[in-house]
Amino acid sequence: MEYIIIVFWSRTEAFSYANNLKKFGIASAIIPTPKEAGKTCGLSVKIMPEDYIQAKSILSRGRYSSFGGFLRYVFKNGRYSFVKE
Repeated sequence: MEYIIIVFWSRTEAFSYANNLKKFGIASAIIPTPKEAGKTCGLSVKIMPEDYIQAKSILSRGRYSSFGGFLRYVFKNGRYSFVKE
């Protein structure tokens, strides 16, 4: 299983971005930010890898000054690990 985690420093912007994804038909979930992401507000947005390109495009069209980056959450060798995009 694989997911993309979009990290924000602002809880408000995390919710705003998730709502914008919904408007474009992209399923997402608000989740606790993984500790591997570093210091953040504690919330991130999770999407499926097949939605990455469109989600990235939506991000670039918005005003998300607290965007912290993309992480790929990958199940490998019996455990999950993160890869920074």
